[in-house]
Amino acid sequence: MNLKMIILLLLILSPFITFASAASASETDSEIHPFVENWMDIGVSREEAQKMLDSNPPTNPSELYEIAARGNVLAIYGEIPQKMSGADSYDWFMTVNEIVFSIAESGELNEYNHIGLGAGNFMTIAIEEGREADLTDDDLEAMRAIVYKYAEASNVENFPLVIQTETIPIGYEMPLDQDEANQNKTNQNEINRDKTAVSYSEMIIGFLHNIFK
Repeated sequence: MNLKMIILLLLILSPFITFASAASASETDSEIHPFVENWMDIGVSREEAQKMLDSNPPTNPSELYEIAARGNVLAIYGEIPQKMSGADSYDWFMTVNEIVFSIAESGELNEYNHIGLGAGNFMTIAIEEGREADLTDDDLEAMRAIVYKYAEASNVENFPLVIQTETIPIGYEMPLDQDEANQNKTNQNEINRDKTAVSYSEMIIGFLHNIFK
């Protein structure tokens, strides 16, 4: 093959080579987890942010069985999926939080007079201690159906849910009125500008819970 033919081939192939290189670079950038990218935006190095993400402990599927032994549990549904990597565990935690926030915002559980909705690696519906006798099996099933409707809308099946009694409000409390519900929606719209910012404080609480439990 003479020199002219080689040059001609290079000219023909150069756009494809450039495209492949750009695609490869794009794929590398897309591999940055949103959690890492968010911390990089505020000056944390990519390496340190990745270490933070990787340090997130894995989920513990047996946690629901341990909770079942408590005397204040009224019902347990679903299961906690096994998520081993820090990124997968974090993503699951965020998914649960987003589902719980949507349910709290909707107010569909309010008729059951709950005193809060908790979110971590599973969802908790808190019923005021002493009022559990007002709930029937049908009520428990109705609450589960509402929760599962939102979970399935987020492509999550067998969503882990605990209904239990509490003496004080927890997590996302029931909106007091429409103004408060609207404010919650405004707050969530601001949070949705970066989904990784749904709740860093709750993520840290989750970390501490897993470390010190």
